[in-house]
Amino acid sequence: DAPVICVANKTDNDHLDSQADEFYKLGRGKLVRVSTKQNRGKGRLLDLIFERLPEPSPEDEPLPELEMKVAIVGRRNVGKSTFVNSLANAERMIVSEVPGTTRDSVDVRFELDSKSFIAIDTPGMLRGKSINSDIEFYSTHRAQRSIRRADVVFLFFDCAQHISKVDKQLCDYIAEHYKPCVFVVNKWDQYAGSMPTEKWVAYLNDTFRTMRYVPIAFVTGQSGKNVKALLNHGQMLYKQSRQRISTGVLNRVVRDALHRNPPPLIK
Repeated sequence: DAPVICVANKTDNDHLDSQADEFYKLGRGKLVRVSTKQNRGKGRLLDLIFERLPEPSPEDEPLPELEMKVAIVGRRNVGKSTFVNSLANAERMIVSEVPGTTRDSVDVRFELDSKSFIAIDTPGMLRGKSINSDIEFYSTHRAQRSIRRADVVFLFFDCAQHISKVDKQLCDYIAEHYKPCVFVVNKWDQYAGSMPTEKWVAYLNDTFRTMRYVPIAFVTGQSGKNVKALLNHGQMLYKQSRQRISTGVLNRVVRDALHRNPPPLIK
């Protein structure tokens, strides 16, 4: 059981000590008489609290640096495997212009700036009406499993294609599992001179209204442009997701939010 300290507050002077003695009947041991108004007894109370604090446990120690697992997900032929190959600087997977070359999830370990991480390349998902075979069902299952395994998810889009129902399904699945995510617009070299990035940002924000907080990256997987910056951003999201927030900080954030946006008095 947690240790209990019996505290009699508002004991503003010595004359009130005898009244505070009534609390001995609670059977909680020695009584501490304090007065927040008179700043009385605070030092004694803090000493008792300190004496009863538990010894630090291994769980309280800083979290060790672990390998970040990144799931690379998206529709067919958006350049996921090409992106992973550019990281590995080797043709670890068969990549071609034929949609669906990668049929299974593949883990590839990398090192970036002396930090190790794992990229999980997943099978591309077809549109809903095309998922009519065992292979496509398996591909969908593997993509979802990769999202669950991952610490961070890179959701890939082809800048030359419209956002599809499959993209929305993947986004919903990522949100349902509370995974840190980056929207990655790939093959940007094809449109960099003719389309401003702001147009795609507005398109994504308008489509995924509840995920406007998700950062957006524009890369070219084949040449490796902006790839390192994307990975560094993923590492930052990973560190943020592992931070422990104290109850006090959380309470202050909620209190400030309620102050800025008071709830209605009537339901």
